Amino acid sequence: MSGTDAGGSRTLFALVAVSILLIVTGTVVGAVVPGAAVGGADTDASAHADPDSVDDGRDLSALERQMAERLASRARSGSLNISRENAQQAREAVNNSQYASLLNEYASVANETGNRERALAFQRMRNDQLALSAAVEAYWETYERYETVTSETYFQMHERQWNDRNGGSVRGPLSNVHKPSDVGERELARQLEREWQRVNDTRSSYVRSQRALANRTDENVTGSLATVNASVQEIETAQQTVRDEQFVATNLTIEVNGTQASFRSPLNIEGRLTTASGRAVSPDSVQFAVGNQTIQTQLSETGLFDLHYRPTTVAANTSNLTVRYRPENSSVYLGDQRTIPVSIDPVRPNMSVNATPTQVRYNDTVAISGRVGAEHGGAAAVPYLVSLDGRVLATGTTETNGTYNSTVNIPASVSEGTRTVRVDVPLDEQALLSANGTTKVDVQETATTLNASAVHVQDRSLRVSGSLLTGSGQPVANQDVSVVANGTTIGTVSTGPNGTFGTTLSVPQSVGSTGVFESTLPIGIEFRYDGSATNLRSATAGATVTLPTLPLGLIAGAILAIVAVLAGGVLIGRKLLDRRSARVPDPAVDFDSPTGRRADSRVNSASLLDTARGYLDSQQTAAAARVGYVALRQQLSGDVGRTAGQTPWEFYRDCTDGDIDETTQETLQRATELYEQARFRSSVESVSASAVEETLQEITSLVTGPESSQSAD
Repeated sequence: MSGTDAGGSRTLFALVAVSILLIVTGTVVGAVVPGAAVGGADTDASAHADPDSVDDGRDLSALERQMAERLASRARSGSLNISRENAQQAREAVNNSQYASLLNEYASVANETGNRERALAFQRMRNDQLALSAAVEAYWETYERYETVTSETYFQMHERQWNDRNGGSVRGPLSNVHKPSDVGERELARQLEREWQRVNDTRSSYVRSQRALANRTDENVTGSLATVNASVQEIETAQQTVRDEQFVATNLTIEVNGTQASFRSPLNIEGRLTTASGRAVSPDSVQFAVGNQTIQTQLSETGLFDLHYRPTTVAANTSNLTVRYRPENSSVYLGDQRTIPVSIDPVRPNMSVNATPTQVRYNDTVAISGRVGAEHGGAAAVPYLVSLDGRVLATGTTETNGTYNSTVNIPASVSEGTRTVRVDVPLDEQALLSANGTTKVDVQETATTLNASAVHVQDRSLRVSGSLLTGSGQPVANQDVSVVANGTTIGTVSTGPNGTFGTTLSVPQSVGSTGVFESTLPIGIEFRYDGSATNLRSATAGATVTLPTLPLGLIAGAILAIVAVLAGGVLIGRKLLDRRSARVPDPAVDFDSPTGRRADSRVNSASLLDTARGYLDSQQTAAAARVGYVALRQQLSGDVGRTAGQTPWEFYRDCTDGDIDETTQETLQRATELYEQARFRSSVESVSASAVEETLQEITSLVTGPESSQSAD
């Protein structure tokens, strides 16, 4: 054999031998020390548990009490100062995201401790508190505008403008002059009156929720409620000044003939509206709010009026009705109200329903109209809902004469054929009982067109896209299209608002087969839209994609060639070994036995030390440190009777608690530290070669005696 051939053989044999040595060494190290592997990663998760992830057994009841105290404190701070100067800050404090976050956290804890109702009480109180602070802030903002408009400077400016337009100057008392600013002032005053009413209503709701919460938490709310009442009284005082400046007080008197009322038999209400001094209010068309309805009527010259009240959505158990005079925004009069007794007799109204047109297709617009209570007068402000074949398509309320009119579009989900249009009046325990009316429409089928494509992305992934349209080109939204590959459904995609769709799907390995020497796989893709449950016709589309595949025949041939080369290298190497004398005796170590059926532990440890020094010579310091530690541990396990199932530092602690000498203890500590560095650090350069070499010398002294250590040098 030539020198070149011999060198090549030696190189090939060395590669094979190193690979086998690494596998055997890793097996031995893994058997002796759990989790140890040359160059491997630690997989013992239990030995490295995160302390923060361990349940600390907290007392949820104590936590809930602490959070409840914080919430109550935040609520008090948001209620104690809703005065004019601080209304905005009070609202922001209540609406603060930290407040909301704290409330959400408290709700989670309260649910665990069974105090969900208390969490709900906190939520209701915060909602009412926010509504009250917002109402107070809105009132004072409008009041500031009112003060600006009614200021002397503002008045003088408008007075000049009025004089310029009318070619003269103001004569006589200013109150007798109709100026453009009068209407603006009065409208603001009217708005203030409405906002005052909102403040009063939200204050009542807040007081109820605050007291309800106090009953659950034993919180003393007397102080915070007194502060709220003082802030509301401040608004009442300001609003009374506005009333005195802008409005003429009125007096409303009411007379009724009986108390029985129903939609079929309306209540007849007579009365008179005068000023507070007794003068008749100017003859005009006025509005009265009766219950939850608004009724328009005409005043006589002496202020007399007569109106008919047909109860509709008022509760059936109502025993008192409020009749309220509601002035126009520009009116100089202030409203007034009276309460009358009443007894409601519930009735079921009749209904009419019409649909135009009656022959429809997908997405056609249909007008649905009719009247509620036509025989006895229209039922005003009654809620209704429109449904087609059981699907609700529109909602609304009736007009003052009881009529309704809605337009709806025919959805795809309504199947073809004769279908029912239904209009419901969904009332419950009210003066009008629930009622419904129906009509029919003929829903016809609509043709569809499905356009689709598929493109290979990577591996076995496809990008599919396309559109679903009607025969006339209208997009069809919210419909599912199935994607089938070689007869197997691989996914479903839904169309968007414009009828298009697109997504990425994966073709399973079970779909398609190819020859052993072929590198591509053609896949037939079919797109299917099933319109059987709709008023749309079904449609399909097709596409073909080519996927890359592994030519198994070529790969198998390559593997056989590699195996043949390796086998030849091993044979050549064995012949070379036969010609050379073995320099190192075969250590008597059973590497295949993780528990150790060894003839002599000292021989095994010495063999591992030779391996460690070999790693050190090749500058693989991390591997040298780990194998050296294993050699020492195996030696000590045999000497002091320790087991192989402990972690390195557990083994070290048991040895130090035993009877080993101080020198051995120090060597074991250094070897363990180097082993930990080599095991957990990512770079082999992080382990000092000199430290490893020194430690291996100490281990050699312990394993083979001082003489062997000296000879190793």
